[in-house]
Amino acid sequence: MIANLKRGSYFISLPQFLYDKLKESCKEDENISFDLAAYLLFLIHSKSYSDKDIDKKYWVALNAALLRKLYDTTKYKIKYKCSEHLKFLEQIGLIESEPHIYNKGRGASSSRKYRICDYDKSKHFETSKSFSSGNQIVEIKNKRLIRKILKNNEKRKVSANRTVPYLTKWLNKDDFKLDEQAALKYVNDTYSDEEDRRDKRTLYIENFEMMKKDYSRDGKDNRLHHYFVSAPSDIRNFITYDESRLIELDIKNSQPLFLTKLLKLIIDTYFLKQQGNEDYKKYLYKSITNSINNKDVIDISTMVYYITTILLNSMDDSDVQNINQFCNLIQSGLIYEKVGEKHFDLGLVWKDGDLFYAKLYNKKTNQLKAHPFTNLRKCAKKITINALYCNPKKHNQAVRVFREMFPVVTKVLDVLKKNSHKDLPILLQRMESKFILDTCCKKISRKHPDMVLISRHDSLSTTEDKAAILKTDFQRLLNEHFGFEVQLGEEYW
Repeated sequence: MIANLKRGSYFISLPQFLYDKLKESCKEDENISFDLAAYLLFLIHSKSYSDKDIDKKYWVALNAALLRKLYDTTKYKIKYKCSEHLKFLEQIGLIESEPHIYNKGRGASSSRKYRICDYDKSKHFETSKSFSSGNQIVEIKNKRLIRKILKNNEKRKVSANRTVPYLTKWLNKDDFKLDEQAALKYVNDTYSDEEDRRDKRTLYIENFEMMKKDYSRDGKDNRLHHYFVSAPSDIRNFITYDESRLIELDIKNSQPLFLTKLLKLIIDTYFLKQQGNEDYKKYLYKSITNSINNKDVIDISTMVYYITTILLNSMDDSDVQNINQFCNLIQSGLIYEKVGEKHFDLGLVWKDGDLFYAKLYNKKTNQLKAHPFTNLRKCAKKITINALYCNPKKHNQAVRVFREMFPVVTKVLDVLKKNSHKDLPILLQRMESKFILDTCCKKISRKHPDMVLISRHDSLSTTEDKAAILKTDFQRLLNEHFGFEVQLGEEYW
């Protein structure tokens, strides 16, 4: 079902059982706004599936101060508070919550995180057979709430419109279409026995028309976030632009590749120090800050201090050789093969039927469990990324083996994460976003202003007829930046 948008209207999609229970419960409490409760429920439900690589619902942290600022209506005669509505949703058994601590170690603050109740966790679902299945398009009718939602949506677009107008102009086009009927039939046929996978895809499909023009560039990673980023890979097949299929070109090993840029900077700084250059600290600081936007997001000064005082003072030429060997494995694309073979030989990765498994910790679900992968390479990729970004003081057996395989690189990574283990992924993501969005996309758009261009973090997409042009220019820019032939993947949406 596609909602027809009218001026001043706002539509959301909720699972039918949530809608039915909420509608019934709101009739019994006149102090609760159905619209605000429905919108909060929609935020939790949609954000719980926002990771395109995860099909299970996970916890969603909501910023209480931001919710109050954006959606509370305490200044008006009728006063509604988000906090009271969240408590109401818990009381009627639609959501559950638990304490959430963020900025740990940096003036920790407490908040709460939420998720939709599982059917068997709420006494209210004992009679769920009386409720309908499927999803319900819900119209938000409260004009004040609509204005607040739309105002916030437009505010989130400001930074993106200012920095990458050559990309956001395409996100504002009406020419992107999703074949809803075909997509829903595919989902129902393919995932009839897999409720979470079906619900995630159905939610994406039914919210497409309302959400496809939402975007922002105000996160710590400085990436351009939009609705196409969270599209499940099999649902992208149903999206076209002006009736033309889209082709995506993605950088293989993107995050590890940008890590090699950082490691090379450290090696260059090491040799400057060895040569007696007194400006080696300034060189490293300037090189890192020039590779990202808004250096204040990360404490670069402290990171450089740890590198130049702890790391460089203990490094020797053999360490440089080990780091270069690690970089060569990444550049050749063999890093995942080496990691996969080692873990498979040790029994930390095993095969059952057609799938490979590894026990990994997932921060979204807060669990260590066996994760399935379609091939050994994908399994090794996940282990590698976990090892690069993990807290040096907390890691599982699979990550521990990776650290033993590359002890010198591990020492470097631990120093880079000494101030906070979250700094390294943010730094690499910001290096990636500045190069992809502010260099590659800008240059390509200037050269081909009429070519559709969509970025999805480490990939660029365009229409089928322009794919060869995009590949030539993107490949050239990548090779110039990294100094070797970068591997590009290519696939249809």
